[in-house]
Amino acid sequence: RQQQADDGQEQHEQDFTQLLQTLPSSELLSLIIQQLKQLVSGILRAEVSKINEHDSVYDMGLDSLMGVELVVAIENKFGLRFPVMALSESPTIYK
Repeated sequence: RQQQADDGQEQHEQDFTQLLQTLPSSELLSLIIQQLKQLVSGILRAEVSKINEHDSVYDMGLDSLMGVELVVAIENKFGLRFPVMALSESPTIYK
């Protein structure tokens, strides 16, 4: 069962990556911001509508452990790797 769940997650990630590669630039930023807002809202257990992409995630209540969780979620969602310290340098979703 776990293998099937892992395969399903991997397929979803591949589909999302393909979608990112095919979207026009005008839609890409909006989609990425929306996905990041969903990840942050899930970690903070807040409604997506309460997440402002221009506010610091730390001002919204994110702590250092949640920051690590967010980085891992972003890496899994977008297939990108970046240091947790990047959150300190650009702590808003928009940046």
